[in-house]
Amino acid sequence: LHWMRGACPMDLQAQGTHVVDMMNMFVDDVGVSSVLGQIDYSSRKVFQGTPSEDCSFAAIQYKNGVRGYLECARVFEDSGEFYVLLYGEEGELRAEFNTTKPYLRIRNRQYRDWTRFDTDASYFSCFTGEMQDLVDAINEDREHRCNGERGRAGLEILNAVFISSEKRGHVQFPYEPEEEYPLTRMIRKGLV
Repeated sequence: LHWMRGACPMDLQAQGTHVVDMMNMFVDDVGVSSVLGQIDYSSRKVFQGTPSEDCSFAAIQYKNGVRGYLECARVFEDSGEFYVLLYGEEGELRAEFNTTKPYLRIRNRQYRDWTRFDTDASYFSCFTGEMQDLVDAINEDREHRCNGERGRAGLEILNAVFISSEKRGHVQFPYEPEEEYPLTRMIRKGLV
């Protein structure tokens, strides 16, 4: 895997977190060395009581050398999809998620054009499978895929996007977490 691109039609906190979690999974949760991000908050949108950016972009440098690029929100006419696109030596894989059925598209030497492969699961059975894995993890006394450490790692990436936008530069990992939500601080300081 050389690099990957993740996208979702909503903000970082609502759906971006799921995209970042998937991106982290595809690099075996190796950790991040730095994030460079930018946000737009021109509409002053609030989602579920929390300020929510209109769009965001980020470049994520993973410790294993893989680069990730993140696009959240409907910025361009063709945006609005929910996917992770992986680029490697052998070809490209696009994992797409929508409200009916997740699927994969592959393009490589064997499949010269994008070729779609449907998954066995519906969108809703993905959540059922996640809950079943949680029950199995408890019964088997093992760690669940969505544990607190992985959740925190994803949240640190999301917060780093805001901090990078605020500071106009890279955020190196590890960084010292701050108590105030970065977007709230940017609003208070009049930076957005």
